[in-house]
Amino acid sequence: MPNYQDAYISDILATVEETPDYAFDKIVDGLTKAGVQIASADKDECVIEGTVDAAKVRGLEEIPGIKYVRTLFTYVADYPPGDPRDLDKVGREAE
Repeated sequence: MPNYQDAYISDILATVEETPDYAFDKIVDGLTKAGVQIASADKDECVIEGTVDAAKVRGLEEIPGIKYVRTLFTYVADYPPGDPRDLDKVGREAE
């Protein structure tokens, strides 16, 4: 049976270092623009958790205000037919 993989997805945790030029909300916006789906953003702890295409993880530390990015878990996503992220256009039952 072929191996269908629409995307590799990583759950990440980013530590933030606020500055006068880069407020917490601006840093969250930067991650969102980079493709991160934010799961939680804790300003008091200076951490942001989210999900992003695994290929984009490496560039996240270049976003102003991001001090460190840790990958918590990476997995293969196989989206159902009709989902715009479905690349193979094949419907399958879960294995």
